[in-house]
This record gives sequence, C-alpha cells and structure tokens, in this order.
Amino acid sequence: MKIKVKDIEEKGSIHLSYSEEPASLGLDDDTVNCLSSVSVDVHLNRTRNGVYAAGRVWATVGLSCSRCLERFPYRIDEEFYLEYRPRPAELPAETELDEEAVGIIFFDGAEIDLSDQMRQDVLLALPMKPVCNESCKGLCPVCGGNLNEVQCDCSSTVIDSPFSRLRGLRLE
Repeated sequence: MKIKVKDIEEKGSIHLSYSEEPASLGLDDDTVNCLSSVSVDVHLNRTRNGVYAAGRVWATVGLSCSRCLERFPYRIDEEFYLEYRPRPAELPAETELDEEAVGIIFFDGAEIDLSDQMRQDVLLALPMKPVCNESCKGLCPVCGGNLNEVQCDCSSTVIDSPFSRLRGLRLE
C-alpha cells in the first residue's frame, strides 16, 4: 500500500487498518502458502526527519511439519517499528548503513510503500524448522509411517554404515 507523505503532513498522524492479497505482495510463490489475506494495523506519525511507522502485520500461512511432513496452519502476528526518511541526494541507491540506521528506510518521491515491509515481516516470521506441535513424533525411519497416527512394529536396529568395517582396521 502506498501512502502519500502529504496526507500525513496535513494531519500530523494517521491510523490505517487494511488487508492485502498475498499475490499483490509477492507472496504467491512456492515459498509461502498464505491461507488468508495479509492484514496490517499501522500508526504513521510525521517527524522532523520523516515518518515514523509503528504497527503490526498478521496472516495465516500453511506450512509442512519438519518432523511428520503434515500440513498445518501457522499464525503470523508481528509488530514493526520503522522510520521512513526521504533519500538524500548524495546517498546512492545501495549504501552500507551503520548500526544506527538499520531501522531507517529511505524513500524516493512523495509516497511511502508499506508493501515491501509487509512482505519482509511475513517471510521473517516463518519458523526455520516448522513443527505442527511440540509433541510431534515424526516419521518412522524404517517404514516412513507417521508415528503420530500409527504405532508401527518396525525394529529400531541401527543400520550398519558402509564404513563400519573400518573399525577393525589396524594401521601399523
């Protein structure tokens, strides 16, 4: 969503609540399976240097459990605090920023686009190792059955490694 800085300047601050479809944010690829629209609630305040944005973004995505491979819904609800500033003329498009400037987003023109920040918040909120629940037992290493649904009778003997014969090797 694009917001005109002029609208914020006239009112001093504005509050927005809206939803966007995942496709409009670039979240319709194989990376993310959004089960709902991406919703945002944000307060934008005009500051001396630019615009301060504080809000939250939430959505429901479908993930695959890393233990049992079953699909499950995962709720994302993230807060964000950012400062938008006009890009200075001497600042190139790609610049290494110091630690203080990490929460600052530079914008060109008279509009601030929140869409990219929404997309990043959703992607960064995804767990590295999604689990359907903490007590998930995973898959049987022998038959591949889901141990949450079936009690398999497979033997849990350790399969010998092709390198197990090297244990008896004696070097002189």
